[in-house]
Amino acid sequence: MMKKNCIVLFSHADTPEKEEILLGSVLKLKKLDIPIILVSHSRIPLEIQDLVDYSLYEKNNLIIKENDFFDEELPITEANYNTQYFFSGVSTRCYVHKKSYGPAVINLYINGFNIAKYLGFDYAILWEYDYQLNGISGERLTEFLTRVNETNPDGFFVPCRIAGVTCVTAVLAINPVN
Repeated sequence: MMKKNCIVLFSHADTPEKEEILLGSVLKLKKLDIPIILVSHSRIPLEIQDLVDYSLYEKNNLIIKENDFFDEELPITEANYNTQYFFSGVSTRCYVHKKSYGPAVINLYINGFNIAKYLGFDYAILWEYDYQLNGISGERLTEFLTRVNETNPDGFFVPCRIAGVTCVTAVLAINPVN
């Protein structure tokens, strides 16, 4: 029988305080009785590894630094180096980031989904380690999973509005593993 759902839990708990947050998140997620795949660029304490079904410590934490941009063949244009943020009607711009963790996060996504695919899961719930599940959100998540399993959609995202802009949150995102 094909395993249906799993949680791909992303973590960068690199301090004792963050490890406590991760532990709390894992304990709450375990109540859902869904297999947990924990992937992290930070070492995962054995106590937490024992609580999850699978864990991966990915030590290749690819960080792009400011001067790395200048070694690429990208033209130096505003489109390639400008990021604009809007929050509560205020616009800010950042032209060249001091550091970008984007590639590291994408590697964790890929590795987490590859493990889920290898293990035969159909859907993976993307979950950030510091997003805390409470009683009502656990019930809602179970309801969402039931609908996903019945309808087999291409993906499921919860829309939200930030500063009047409709967007998709990182949590809750349920995606087909394939």
